[in-house]
Amino acid sequence: MKVLVVEDQKDHQEILERLLNKSPYSFDVLFHATIEGLLDKIELLNPDILFLDIELPDGRTIEHIDAILEACLKPPKIIFVTSFEDYAIQAFRLSAIDYIVKPLTESLFSRALEKALGAYNFDEELKKLQVLSANIRSPKNKTLIIKNAEAIHLKNADDIIYCFAESNYTIFVFQSNERLRVAIPLKEYDDALSSFGFLRIHRSHLININHITKVSLSFNEVTMINGDILEVSKGRKDQVKKSLSSI
Repeated sequence: MKVLVVEDQKDHQEILERLLNKSPYSFDVLFHATIEGLLDKIELLNPDILFLDIELPDGRTIEHIDAILEACLKPPKIIFVTSFEDYAIQAFRLSAIDYIVKPLTESLFSRALEKALGAYNFDEELKKLQVLSANIRSPKNKTLIIKNAEAIHLKNADDIIYCFAESNYTIFVFQSNERLRVAIPLKEYDDALSSFGFLRIHRSHLININHITKVSLSFNEVTMINGDILEVSKGRKDQVKKSLSSI
């Protein structure tokens, strides 16, 4: 199996090479350190797995996703690696794309590798990568990937009224009255949507503050645009007041 590691730091190259050699699989590993020449290297090698460091000396690999995909004769399994918790990570969360944050550990690496080597639906991954590419090109883009048992849904965050937790599931409530249930905890979406006007008002509720129509005088409940009345937990009242004052 051919692996291309796109990484400019020698120590991280060595760590990835050691972890790949330590795995129970057989890999033919090559390295590349810049955006320049990357597409030619991909066309030549046609890798099965791509480890892509986000930040390289001459650019960001995620800004070249479309060209990288076009350079591949067959779709590789891509594992993104980054040192930074920045706007790019927001885009990854919205796009439901996996990534590893340095420093690399054996457990993080093994989990990512096993996932990459598992069942792979190219059409699904392509949709995710296309959304990622759009989110990277425009940090204000609000396209969110929501995958449930039936399909992958591309939704605009503005269309979400609120989300709520149901055990380890998250239920999305949309302006269209549609509801989607996904097997991902609410906290994952709290992180992804916080910069788009979403506020955690309760351990079970994450709301779009732009869709609030009424707030009780005691700030213990809010009414949403669809008429649903949601409880505000005692410890989050001040945050609700602060957020509403900025609208």
